[in-house]
Amino acid sequence: MNPCTANNNDCRNEGGELHQFSAKYEMRKRALIAEVARGEQAAPAVRPAVVTAHSQDRGHWRRRSASPHAARNLSWKIAAAVAAVCVALPVGAYAAANHEELFGQLFGTDARTSTPMQTYEYEKGDGVSHTATIPAHEYVDTDPQVAEALLGNYLMDSPQVVQAGPRTLTINSVVRSENAMVVAYTLQDDPEHPTLVWDERSNVAKGAQFAEGACMRWRYMTAAEAPEWLKNAAAGSGEEPGEMPAESASSDAEASDVFAPIYGSIYVDPQRSTADMLYCYEYLLFPDGVPENTELKLEVGWNDGAMREMVDAAETETVDLTAIPMVPSTTLKAQNGTEASLSPLGLTFDIADVFGVDEEYAELGLVSSIEVRYTDGSSYVVLDGGQNLENIMYMLGSGTKCGMAFNRLVDPGTVASVEVTLHDGKTAVLQ
Repeated sequence: MNPCTANNNDCRNEGGELHQFSAKYEMRKRALIAEVARGEQAAPAVRPAVVTAHSQDRGHWRRRSASPHAARNLSWKIAAAVAAVCVALPVGAYAAANHEELFGQLFGTDARTSTPMQTYEYEKGDGVSHTATIPAHEYVDTDPQVAEALLGNYLMDSPQVVQAGPRTLTINSVVRSENAMVVAYTLQDDPEHPTLVWDERSNVAKGAQFAEGACMRWRYMTAAEAPEWLKNAAAGSGEEPGEMPAESASSDAEASDVFAPIYGSIYVDPQRSTADMLYCYEYLLFPDGVPENTELKLEVGWNDGAMREMVDAAETETVDLTAIPMVPSTTLKAQNGTEASLSPLGLTFDIADVFGVDEEYAELGLVSSIEVRYTDGSSYVVLDGGQNLENIMYMLGSGTKCGMAFNRLVDPGTVASVEVTLHDGKTAVLQ
């Protein structure tokens, strides 16, 4: 069986009470702390080189105001509770113990339980009752040692606080590969004027959404390839720029000034969250790939009144995510030689290339099933349209590119192949 997974366990006690960690869990944590502590007594406690190399010239993550009236650079602040624990434990021992809980929340069963296929009725303004189906979801436990080996050196977990008026957004951890990113954060909100709306259904469907007229919003952005009109303007070619936004019509425009939004799904921990404090995990995809050192940022905007779009924000703060080191990805190839990208966080491939189909018709809806097969003979069913099963946190189509964020960790080193099947029965094996 894949070492990243174990038997699925319900995180709630009978009666729906908050999960209490078992004695086995606590013993494993103490043993992990002791093991790391012994190793650090024999060698100097240093951060992994891959992390310090990215931190030297940036002072960890950098936050700056995007307001036209002011510019601020604020250093990272580590929460007092975290600092207190770090004093009592060696750095590596604290990280290993803390990461075990985090990995269980991000990829395991500490924040979610498996759900069967569900149907519900809704009315969309036409006076007719419609029926919708939410596929089943299966979650499994995460092996903390495997998770630490795969992600530990790439996890940025120095908390960053963005004070957005009366609301507080705290980015606790971020991990990313070339094709996916997961962000763990808390939101101290105003329950009378909520920023996010969510329930158990949204958690297994499209995720939490921004409330109508929310006073706070955020979005992830990455540097994008400049469109033709901007290239012409930047080059001063004198060519007709065509249709371009007036605020962007500048002779000194640069490609780096163009940012594309990154899309994802927000899962809210139903066990720990309250009306005024949400514990959130956001799963994002880069179907076209975002190489290391490509500018990547989180932009937070807010004001005192209703704000429908980020452009309406009176104040903004930007968290620079560019320096986060990437979890390595593995390249898989189809029978025709075309490539797919597999990481512990997700999978991306080009439907038109892999199946050799017309680009005009190659879209996400063509995919019926995806199965990850391991070298030990076990498998992870990512998607099964016939069984209404979706073991994903998010799925996205970008042109002919298809991407999915897994709902569990996948160790690429244990993967024998990935089988993708279309609704018409065509199958491609990636290995």
